[in-house]
Amino acid sequence: GRAFSFATKVNNFGVVVGYSNTGGLMSAFIKFHDNSPMTEIPPLAGILSFAVGVNDAGIVIGSHYPYGNPIDYISFAYSTSTGAFTEIKDGNLYALVTAINNRGEIVGTKTSGTFIYKNGIMKDLNQLIPPDSGWWLTGDGLNNNLGQIVSSAVLNGQSQYVLLTPVATARK
Repeated sequence: GRAFSFATKVNNFGVVVGYSNTGGLMSAFIKFHDNSPMTEIPPLAGILSFAVGVNDAGIVIGSHYPYGNPIDYISFAYSTSTGAFTEIKDGNLYALVTAINNRGEIVGTKTSGTFIYKNGIMKDLNQLIPPDSGWWLTGDGLNNNLGQIVSSAVLNGQSQYVLLTPVATARK
């Protein structure tokens, strides 16, 4: 295969993530701002993988294919500072991460639609919107540092994107 690299995200400190193919295998990489070489994410060395996001704390998100089959992917979060590697799954089902913000909130797509993942807990966003709204959040989530999430959605058979803004909950 032909050698290439593709950057998918850069954080505010110049840390770049993406994927590259230099030896016939697509691998997730990190490139720090200090002119160090582009390197594979250590737990994923030699495994088909790609990185799609990085926040200012250096948490990298992406997916890997431990079985070599592009259908059997497992998403991950990797800390560049501690080396902690966390697989992000919905039980035994697959979940595809798409974005991370500086609050550590990860969003993505799973079988039932868009999700948010924080502190080891995955929440289905379809369970957090009013059930009588008619909306079905289908995935492709993006998020910002205010906690807002953009998701593809369907209403009355029409597909479009929606902006979800968190509401403050009253403390009792």
